[in-house]
This record gives sequence, structure tokens and C-alpha cells, in this order.
Amino acid sequence: MSQVRAKFSKRLFKRLKGIAILILILSAIGFGVRHYLESSKVPPVKFLTAEARSGDLRSVILATGKVQPVSLVSVGTQVSGTLKELYVDYNSEVKKGQLIALIDPQQQEADLAQTSAALAASEADVEEARANLLQASMNLSRSRELLSNDLIARSALEADETGLKTARARLDAALARVTQQRAGVERSKLQLNYTRIYSPVDGVVVTRNVSAGQTVAASFNTPTIAEIAEDLSRMQVEVNIDEADIGSVYENQRVEFTVDAFPDRAFEGSVTQIRLSPISESNVISYKAIVSFINEQVEGRNLIPGMTANVTLIVDEKKDVLMVPNAALRFRPPDDTEGAAVPSGGGAPMGRGRQQKAETAASGDVRRGSSVYTLEQGKPVRVGVTSGITNGADTEVLSGLEAGAEVVVGIDVPRDA
Repeated sequence: MSQVRAKFSKRLFKRLKGIAILILILSAIGFGVRHYLESSKVPPVKFLTAEARSGDLRSVILATGKVQPVSLVSVGTQVSGTLKELYVDYNSEVKKGQLIALIDPQQQEADLAQTSAALAASEADVEEARANLLQASMNLSRSRELLSNDLIARSALEADETGLKTARARLDAALARVTQQRAGVERSKLQLNYTRIYSPVDGVVVTRNVSAGQTVAASFNTPTIAEIAEDLSRMQVEVNIDEADIGSVYENQRVEFTVDAFPDRAFEGSVTQIRLSPISESNVISYKAIVSFINEQVEGRNLIPGMTANVTLIVDEKKDVLMVPNAALRFRPPDDTEGAAVPSGGGAPMGRGRQQKAETAASGDVRRGSSVYTLEQGKPVRVGVTSGITNGADTEVLSGLEAGAEVVVGIDVPRDA
């Protein structure tokens, strides 16, 4: 009896053991299936919105340029030699006609003495030619008288006639040499005057390229002694405008700019010239616009030539207009908003708490006949709008939207757990 009970207990234990193992296997399978389903579940999409608001808006073109004097005169020398004296330095104020430099005049003085001596010799040759002409004229008169009395041969008369013509020709040649030598003297005097360099305008010396004792050579080009800014109270900014923006630039256009030396001060000017000559750098075409302004003192100082200016050219400006972020005009929802893990256009999933922010658009990226998306029951709905001017971050909405409306600017997708 005891043996039967033992066998029954053993069989029951084995059966319970198998059932327990089966339960464990089924539990593991259920846990795995549950984990798979939970891990493959797509997180809900959260749309990021911004409010359509009213405010001031202006369309601008951003560029950089250099502050330059309106008139910058390069003062050079037309003769070669050693710079004997230099009477100006950087920032020196000069007047028109003021002596600013002196080139050693010894060479030019020697040339003047040589040409003067040659002129004197030529003038002496003229006197000699005139005396020979007078002698030839008297000889011809005597020969004619003697020939009338048959005292000489006709050939003697002809020789005297030829002598008179020769004397006249020699006088003409001597007179021509005198004219030539006088021109040489005038040229030598001019070269001597060139050794004294005068300021052509009233202004301030902004550049000095040579020093006293330096040799300047004017054989191939005119060496620059100094550069004089004629009037620093009126200056200009030479602005490089991209070819995509040059169509929005016009004369008398209002301009604002800043310089790094005075970052808290905004200067104002206007476009006075748009140069038609294109500038090509690395296959990029740009054009130069000239912005004129009054150089007012800031903290007792003026703007200095060569400063870099951060220029804002105002294309259009409006007050109290309805506007939305440019990201709203560029936003396009995914095809399946429930299963989307990335914004329209592709890209990596955004982490939890991180917002999809569109980069600032250029003014040409937003066009009339655009559209935005608003949320209705959590779903994006397309709304057609007419857009106006843009400042690169916000765009005017002319119609199709009311103030205070929430527009979609992006999505925030939670990161997988």
C-alpha cells in the first residue's frame, strides 16, 4: 500500500513540475510579446505652435562695407630723387597749396644750369648767323654792281646769291635751336618745381607712405607720398550687395549701420550711388553701393576711414501688421501624423523636450499665396494666406488669418524609452 502511494506521489510531482515549467515558458513568451508591443508602439506627435501677432515689421537687406572718405586724394611725385624733407605726418591737417614734402633738387638744378647754358650758346649762334647773313647780303650787292660794269663773271654773282640763301637758312636753324633750348629750360624749371610737393586740397593726412631720406623713383609710375582725406565730416560706406538683393536697392534709400567701435550707436545714411560694374569673387557676383552719411562725433570722436560697417538697407517698413514666424509658412505635416517620428522633409527624430526649429529664411523664401497650418482637434489643417513683406524671421500676413490664431511651426517627437 505504501509503495502505491509513493508511486502516485512521484507521478504527481512530475506532473506538477511539468505544469510549472509550462507556466514559466508561457509567462516568458507573454512578457516578451508585451515588451515587443510596448516598444514598437509609436509615441504621439506633439505639434509646436506660435501665435499670429500684430507688430511693426520691416524688410531689410543685410550687408557689410568699409567706411571711407568721400574724397581721398593721393599726392605723388613726378620726379625721382631722395626725399629731403617731409613736413607732414599721420593726421596732420593741411591747407591747399601748403608745402608738404621736398625732394633733393640738386639733380634738377644741374639740369637747369645745363639747359640754360645750351640756350645761351644757341642765342650766340643766332647772332653769328645774323652777322653772316649781313655779310652775304653785302657781298651780293657788290657782285651785282661789279657785274653791271662787266668786272666779274656771272658765276661769281651766282655764288654770292647761294651764299646769301645759305646764311638765311643757317639763321633759321639757329633760331629753331634757340626755341628748342628755351623749351628745355622751361622743362628743367618745371622739373625743379616738381621737387616741391604741395597739398592739392584742404584736408587731413590719413596715409603716409614714405619717410625723409627715402629714394623715390618715378620711372614707371607715380610714387604716392601721402593720401589726404578732403573732408572727414562727410563720409561714405562702400557696401557690397549680393546680386540677388541688388534689385531691391535704389538711390536715396534709407540705411542704418553700426561699427564695432561703437556697437551701441546706430548711424544713418542714404544710398547715393549704385555702381554698375560687377565684382566677381569665387564665382560670386556682387555690386557696390555707396552710402553717404554725416560723420557726427561719438564720445568726442569721429568714425575713422577703414572701419567695418554692418549695414542694414531698409527695403520696406510697415507699422502694426499681422505677422507669423517664417517657420509656420515653411511647415508641412508628415503624411501620417500618428506614425510620424520625424518632421516633413526627413531628418533624425528629435529628443524629448527638444523643439524642431526652422532656420531663419531669407526674404525671397516666403512668397505670396503661401499657407500655414492650424490645429483642429489635434490635427493640422491647412489655411491659405497671402503673405507680404518679411524681415527674415517673421512675415506679414495680408489675408487668410486672424490675430491670435495659433499656427503650427514644428513638431516635438518624444524619444523612444
